[in-house]
Amino acid sequence: ENYINYRPSAVGKDDSGVKRMNYLARAAESIADGDIVNVQIRRYRQWQLSQAACLASSIVPAALMHGNREVLEAGERNFNRFGGWLGKYSTTNKNKRLLEDVHSHILASQQANLDREALRLDYLTLLLRQLTGPLKTMPKEEAVQKVVEFMDTYSLSQEDFDTLVELSKFKGHPNPMDGIQPAVKSALTKAYKQGSSSRVVRSADLINIPGMKKTLKKRVAAILEPLDESLPEETGVASAEGDEEELSDAENDDELVPGDSKPKLDLQSDNKKGIQVQLNLKSNGNGSSAKKAPAARSKAPGSAGKAVGGSGGKRKR
Repeated sequence: ENYINYRPSAVGKDDSGVKRMNYLARAAESIADGDIVNVQIRRYRQWQLSQAACLASSIVPAALMHGNREVLEAGERNFNRFGGWLGKYSTTNKNKRLLEDVHSHILASQQANLDREALRLDYLTLLLRQLTGPLKTMPKEEAVQKVVEFMDTYSLSQEDFDTLVELSKFKGHPNPMDGIQPAVKSALTKAYKQGSSSRVVRSADLINIPGMKKTLKKRVAAILEPLDESLPEETGVASAEGDEEELSDAENDDELVPGDSKPKLDLQSDNKKGIQVQLNLKSNGNGSSAKKAPAARSKAPGSAGKAVGGSGGKRKR
């Protein structure tokens, strides 16, 4: 970003600027060659070309453009600029991570089935319009209630609201939050926090599977549904029968034959029939007791052998 501001000392007197342009062309060509070599190194693991890449990408351009720095535009400061790509790269990674959180929450709500690219290009403007439009045009109480209900429907948190606003800010365009009174913003925050105690958390990043230390990837965890709407409403009799069945399953769990297979959770398919996480939650304790039993049995032969050996030694004596 800075090599074009330098006047090469090897050029000498150059009123027309042709010699300087030739040096600039040679430096740019050398940087392009360094990019080609870097692709071979990164993509095809040709690490023996690392010295050639260093030579072509930095040493040759610096040797060609060595000289005094000049200002090309009026009002420009005469010092080297920090690489703008590095700052944009970190901002891009942060925005991708925030967008992934919003995407996983929308998938967990099962109100939409879309990929991250479609969310950013097609749905983000519509979501932001539903979140900010009522706050600008409707009365405060009615607008806050409507926005909070919309956020609960799509499992959007207050951080997701801020993410949608941040991703919609562009240079030369108005801020999406312009026109919203501070009293309305504070009322929205207060109403969302008041409903957080009774809100059903359906966020995918809060779902954990027993026996796994690390949390699942959000795309996989979003398949899990904490509430199964297809099941009929439970009554007192039905819940009692369910508890009895769970107890009988827990008692029969130790009597499984080694060839039988325990129920497994299907994480690959989006089928609602295999999304009951509670099945594996019940069998977690039995599995640990079943694993400890063989260890206790294995200790018995060893202790018996020691007893026999000890008695034999006493007989020999």
